[in-house]
Amino acid sequence: MGLSMSMPCAGIMTSGWWDRDATGTATPLVVRQQGSPAFHVQALHLMAATCKSKPPRARSRPSSAAGPPTDAQGASLSSQLLESRAAMAIVEGWYPPTRENWETTVLTFQILYPALFISWYGMGKTSVRSAFNLPGRVAWVLMEMPGFTTVLYMMKTLPRMHGIDDLPWQNRVLAGLFVIHYIYRAVVFPLIQPSMSPIHVLVALMAAGFQVLNGVGIGAWLAAYGPVTAEAWAARSSVAQFCVGIAIFYVGLAANFFHDEELREIRRAEKRRRQRVLDRQGGAGGAASVEKHYQIPQAGLFKHVLYAHYLCEWVEWFGFLVAAGWGCVPAWTFLVNEVFAMLPRAVKGKKWYVEKFGEDKIRKRWAVLPGVV
Repeated sequence: MGLSMSMPCAGIMTSGWWDRDATGTATPLVVRQQGSPAFHVQALHLMAATCKSKPPRARSRPSSAAGPPTDAQGASLSSQLLESRAAMAIVEGWYPPTRENWETTVLTFQILYPALFISWYGMGKTSVRSAFNLPGRVAWVLMEMPGFTTVLYMMKTLPRMHGIDDLPWQNRVLAGLFVIHYIYRAVVFPLIQPSMSPIHVLVALMAAGFQVLNGVGIGAWLAAYGPVTAEAWAARSSVAQFCVGIAIFYVGLAANFFHDEELREIRRAEKRRRQRVLDRQGGAGGAASVEKHYQIPQAGLFKHVLYAHYLCEWVEWFGFLVAAGWGCVPAWTFLVNEVFAMLPRAVKGKKWYVEKFGEDKIRKRWAVLPGVV
């Protein structure tokens, strides 16, 4: 029945036991691979398919003593495997990334974006007029969508490329939380905003780059390069810690939406007021608009900080980090970069509020972190 074999295949040595049935079809029983672990499951299937596709050849010895595929067949199988991997990649080796390129991407994200964001660029109420400004809604969707679409792409492609049949439930839950946040942020948010300020094309490009790098970092960690077994998760984060992190995330998400809604209601109320004025005047002016209308928000944490929605988003991603475990470098990187991206806008925004409404109206409100800034 069994015949031990060893087959060189484009630098990969595979050894194991093959069996042949009554028709001479070769079937792998046990396979042990020495070399790239990313190939072994796909190579196994390809070898079996190749053997089954060829009818048995006449031999002078019994079929049960037949040998393994030839070196030429092995080279062909390796070529097919490489083509299969390339077919799944949008940018070979980078999207989705190899482990080495993933580490390079995360390191780049750690260093590059804090340096860029320290320039304290303007957006929203602190944006400036420019010929290169894009419509706010369109720019927002285009610059926010790459994050969750990248995570979904990593979760779809990387496990298959690395022979991972089933990811732990923790990986799927964290990926789901990421997607939930960004479906709200990238799709729902711009659709329900009463109005949105223009966004400079460079700001949009920088934000889109942020989303791609972050999506690759977190997505590849969840899909292949982080804990991918129950044992690995047990060593990283207990179920209790994971659940606490998820609870923190949802508190932040709900609070984020609440404070976003407070800002939207300011403009909705002003739009209703203007519409009533137009209606009393006979409606000659058409529908009212509120492209640029600001008030000091009063509800919830806005009583203490001017950018409560920023603070709540940081709470979200802190919860994500707690659930992923303190050793999750991509989650740490994302949280730190969120602070670097949003803190300058909050500080600049507080200055804008003081100039527009006066120090006495702002009173003792902080920009974003009570007691800090």
